[in-house]
Amino acid sequence: MINFYKKYRLICNIIISLCSLFILSFIFFYGKNDLFKFPFDVEVWGNVSDWVNSAITLGSVIYVVKQFYSQKEQDRIKLLPIFKISRLIEAEDNSIPPILFLELTKNDAFDIAISRDNNQFCLEINGLLPLHTPFLAVGNNIQIVNLNLSARPIHASYVFSYKDLIGNTYFQVIIYKGAGRYVLDTPYLKSN
Repeated sequence: MINFYKKYRLICNIIISLCSLFILSFIFFYGKNDLFKFPFDVEVWGNVSDWVNSAITLGSVIYVVKQFYSQKEQDRIKLLPIFKISRLIEAEDNSIPPILFLELTKNDAFDIAISRDNNQFCLEINGLLPLHTPFLAVGNNIQIVNLNLSARPIHASYVFSYKDLIGNTYFQVIIYKGAGRYVLDTPYLKSN
């Protein structure tokens, strides 16, 4: 019962508040009009089948709305573009900037951009160097190039953003773990 209350706290609080309000009103207005007489007057309150029908309808509406939001979240997860770190290129003699390759493995991504305060990084999408790309298909790579030649290897975490097919914006952090290792953090949805 406690778990049920924790899970449906808002609904339980509304029901408890309405029942308390009814009981207090019944006590305060008892006998002053037809609404607050005991036994309940059928002409005022209706019969039990009307109340049961209303309760079932309300429960059905709550269930359908809950299922709608659950399905919407499942659809969003199915459309989430998935990136993986495919490789890192670093020259031992610092002749070229370090390049980190991210491969899009699931679902197309849109409006891909990288975020850095000091503009030390740029995206290279399949050989091109845009600051932002409008589209990336599954199987293609993003190459993140460190333009600051004095910082070897890339010792910072940085963020890139992208959108899915229906326009949800996601942010994902690439974290430097040391010794040339990078980890992609879990993508998180931008709240509206």
